Amino acid sequence: MDKKSQIASALASTGQLPMPSFDGLMVFGETAILRTPVDGRFGTTIYVKRSGRWQILQLQGTPIPSARTAAAVPADVLRGYAGRYEQDNGLFVTIAVEQDHLTLQVDGRQKFDLLSDSDTLFSLPGGAGQFTFAKTADGGMSYVLRRSNGSVVKGIRQK
Repeated sequence: MDKKSQIASALASTGQLPMPSFDGLMVFGETAILRTPVDGRFGTTIYVKRSGRWQILQLQGTPIPSARTAAAVPADVLRGYAGRYEQDNGLFVTIAVEQDHLTLQVDGRQKFDLLSDSDTLFSLPGGAGQFTFAKTADGGMSYVLRRSNGSVVKGIRQK
């Protein structure tokens, strides 16, 4: 939808706008970020606190790519990746197995399903990044997350 159509649609609305779920809202002082999958897209809303009130600063919707077929990964391989990881940015992440796929949840945030691209490579929804799992020298497990913006985050499974 282009800007003119969206404004016209909002002005024509006679009811209330839908209230988003604030699960996973991240607050950083006077700024808050909400990232949620909505209607075939991944939405990002940035709020700022001005004069004691929260206001929307920016909205962005990123289309979620059409569904791809996940690579078949043996259950024992998936279980080998499960655990609690500490990232080099200080965040803690839980990787779990649900049915036939991995999920990822940063402490206090929304859970995401990971799509298996191979036995060691897994993608975040919407092309937001890819995890590459590898064994560490001491027999533990680690991953490298390459985000779509080019940043790299490393995680090591806690014992």
